[in-house]
Amino acid sequence: MRTGHLWCRPYIRACRQGHGGDRVAKATTTRKPRKRKRVAVASDDDLSEDVSDGDDSSGEEEDKEKETRRTFCPAEYRDHIVKMMEKHYCAHPLLPGYAHPSPEGIRRWAVLQMYKFCVEHDLREVWAYLWENWYRRSRWELWARSVHTNIAFLKTTMMLESHWRRIKHDFLHHFHMPRCDLLAWILVVKLAPNYYRKLDRLLTDTGRYRELPCWRKDFKRAWRKLEKTPITLPVNEAYRTDAKKGLCTCPSLATSRFLICKHVVQAAERVPPVFFLEVKRQRTAPFWIHPSLRPLSDENDTHTTSDGLQDTGPDWDNDEEDDDEDDLVDTRPGDDGVTFAEALDEEIEVIAEFAKGLKFQRQFRDQRMLQVLQREGASFLRLARACLEKEKRLRSTRGTPPSTWDRSAGSAMFYRARPAPSAE
Repeated sequence: MRTGHLWCRPYIRACRQGHGGDRVAKATTTRKPRKRKRVAVASDDDLSEDVSDGDDSSGEEEDKEKETRRTFCPAEYRDHIVKMMEKHYCAHPLLPGYAHPSPEGIRRWAVLQMYKFCVEHDLREVWAYLWENWYRRSRWELWARSVHTNIAFLKTTMMLESHWRRIKHDFLHHFHMPRCDLLAWILVVKLAPNYYRKLDRLLTDTGRYRELPCWRKDFKRAWRKLEKTPITLPVNEAYRTDAKKGLCTCPSLATSRFLICKHVVQAAERVPPVFFLEVKRQRTAPFWIHPSLRPLSDENDTHTTSDGLQDTGPDWDNDEEDDDEDDLVDTRPGDDGVTFAEALDEEIEVIAEFAKGLKFQRQFRDQRMLQVLQREGASFLRLARACLEKEKRLRSTRGTPPSTWDRSAGSAMFYRARPAPSAE
């Protein structure tokens, strides 16, 4: 009786969708059906009253059952657990950031983070399920990205599932318990030729339009969207971008489908439309390669940390004393006879004229101009704010003075503060 009742559930759900009645929905409960008592034939009014009374009593019993039923995982924790599992899946030694730079360290970090979350919220059953089906070593190796040396192009197995779906729904459903030789014949004669023809269309240059993979449209849409996404200033000090390798320590890159973020996209020159037709993806950094994918010109002035990521601070390995450079000629390297004063005056003149032009732009209230200024001049604005902040702290008689080796103010290390107005 119990088994037959469970097997009837799909049919009952189908009836509910077709007729939309609440009475049929009551049959989906797990309690045993009640036997109806035989009653004498009554009028239509009496019969309707009996049915309504029975519906009310059964509804109360169903409400009591829902109240006493224990929930495996409360609804308020489900989204957070899914997001945590996505971060654990996306972590990889090639992607610097919040995770450990080794496969074993990533697994330990993921297990401890999920375990502490379950202990904090008293989710014993949830942790037992996650450990047994996802986080123990034999299960972790089946779904985690960090166990492999390279990063796969796909994040899910939907392409493989679609392959088997076509075999089962397009061919095998015509036969009941087909033999293995029939399955081999279907794969060789029916299914394989379709893939061969599609592969030939993609690889053969016939001079006509060729069908492109569907992911290129999504990639172009995501890239163009990140180009227009404004970067919040000041930029988080924990975010380090390497435009040459296409890496960034922000959490958005690791979870991205195409391993890109707004910092990486805006650190490179604007790409032409042909880029989205010819760009190739790799399983190691840099993940995208194309001749038109070049870093911005100001990337030449940045430095690289020990992890291969860019650092806007100075080169700490070449910290020579200023006194050792007193005997050098006061010229700029690479220019013919241009002194330091002449080169600096030239830069000051450009900045002053540009500042006047910006004041003129204020009357037009064009948000696009402001966004371009904040995006293209982000590195210069960070340098200016760092220098002015250092000068403010040196002038102040309160608080601690700035440290010489403070990495947050490393770009302003060689900036000499002006004297306070009272000292002038």
